[in-house]
Amino acid sequence: MSNEEKREERAERFNKRIKLDLNYGSLNEEQFQGAQKAAKNLPKPVAVLSEEYTRINLDTVPVYVAELKDPKLASKCIRELKEFFPLNNLQHLKRIRRPPTDAGGKQVLQIILRIVSEDQLKFSKNNIINIKDIIHGVNSEGLGNPFVIKVPRYPPLTREQFNKASELWPVNFHEDKYITKLLSGELFGDLALRKIYKYMDMARKSALIGKNNGMVAIGTVVVDPSSDIVIAVAYDLRCHGHPLHHAIMVVIDLVAQSQTGGTWNMGYQQDSGTWTLPENLNDIKIKKAKCQLDCEETSKEDTSKSKVVEDSNKTNKNPENKFMNENKNGPYLCTGYDLYVTREPCIMCSMALVHSRIRRVFYGCKDPSVGALGSKYRLHTQDGLNHHFEVFCGILEKECSELIE
Repeated sequence: MSNEEKREERAERFNKRIKLDLNYGSLNEEQFQGAQKAAKNLPKPVAVLSEEYTRINLDTVPVYVAELKDPKLASKCIRELKEFFPLNNLQHLKRIRRPPTDAGGKQVLQIILRIVSEDQLKFSKNNIINIKDIIHGVNSEGLGNPFVIKVPRYPPLTREQFNKASELWPVNFHEDKYITKLLSGELFGDLALRKIYKYMDMARKSALIGKNNGMVAIGTVVVDPSSDIVIAVAYDLRCHGHPLHHAIMVVIDLVAQSQTGGTWNMGYQQDSGTWTLPENLNDIKIKKAKCQLDCEETSKEDTSKSKVVEDSNKTNKNPENKFMNENKNGPYLCTGYDLYVTREPCIMCSMALVHSRIRRVFYGCKDPSVGALGSKYRLHTQDGLNHHFEVFCGILEKECSELIE
């Protein structure tokens, strides 16, 4: 099964699970149809892809082209040109095209001879081009006078890019159906869409709790989509305890607490199994957990370190917690989880999401000044990273923007 098929199968399973999660089974047919109709009116999440998928302007490169007077020579010409003048960086181009018929109704073929260098381009502007000077070593029999045209520099990755590129020259295009669904907003079904808005609204309400406590109004939620369990809910605490306590940093630490880890130990576990912060800021006691990397502990003898780690594990571990992941061979931090946040993450939080192995990120409004997942940067699309995740924006965008205003 290809990666594309796996993604589509995962999205289909996700959509089926929504109906049960939102308790639609208790609705009659009329109520269920009403819920579906309401979902159709919800704005679709906008996928934040790398710029190569979203570029509008078509970059071009000049090439020499000539008419092929005898179509029977096409195969021979292509074979010789590929050998002597391969289009190494332009493999997406078809070597021959059939342009529109001329005024006399005559149809001819045109063939790309070679890429034009800068020096050749300057010379071609003011001089008549001799085809033998351009393709020396290749039999020019049956070829007309060469001329320069511009062709697409990059292979098309979307249907829109393909249509624009084809206006200049025929190109090869293998459509990625998953990317097409991302761009068209068709990835999520109506019921899945309602679930996405449900979790974003949960993040918005968490942001309001923080705002009422004088904090920066940003809220976030981490969900395990495989079981539809909300793992953790948090709001921003950078103005309370430490400047690094952004909402995402806090919620990742809560996820770590759910796995018998964590550093700050600021939250508590609800009866539902969700880890969250107290609604009253005064109830938040920031305690740095003992660990092997504590500055005070590292100054002691190595023999005492194992005892510190053991004591830390005993302190954090709750044997009565049925929701806690005690399987040390299980997922690492946020592996397979989805994160919902009211405002676009900064670089620090985005890198934290990379290191915690998040699966997908949904955010409400953009942050033009420091946003690292679409506005200022697109960190999640960098090739050098050892983990990548999908990003969607525009969920409850107006409501999330009003939180900051």
